[in-house]
Amino acid sequence: GNEAFAGSVEVIYDTSVPTVTISPSEKVYTNKEKIEVSATASDPSGIERVDILGWYKGNAEPNGDSKWKTVTATYDAATGKYKAELTLSELPDMISGNTNNGEGEYRIKAYAYNNAGKSNFAGSVEVIYDTTPPTASEIEV
Repeated sequence: GNEAFAGSVEVIYDTSVPTVTISPSEKVYTNKEKIEVSATASDPSGIERVDILGWYKGNAEPNGDSKWKTVTATYDAATGKYKAELTLSELPDMISGNTNNGEGEYRIKAYAYNNAGKSNFAGSVEVIYDTTPPTASEIEV
């Protein structure tokens, strides 16, 4: 019979999870409702996507029953980072699911997914949203 060569396919066997970091990486204090988040991610099989999760209420970590908002970050080739903007009023309380929670403690976390279907996350970062101006008392000299 007739035979033909259909070409070759590159297969990357990848059992490792991607590496991922998040910025900001330490506690943030802000009076702005929007916060810029960036992440770096790498993996031998390539990165499929990076998601940024955000939620309101304490240092508990999300689980299957928790509520959080997920934003897929956009890759910026100029900086080599994945970037997203989160609006704090849109982040749900992780227990009730309510949004528009106002001032308080929020959390953000980055998840990276590689092309082999594996994922990994960067630890959550605390964001303290405070719009109350400080008060000062009279000082006598």
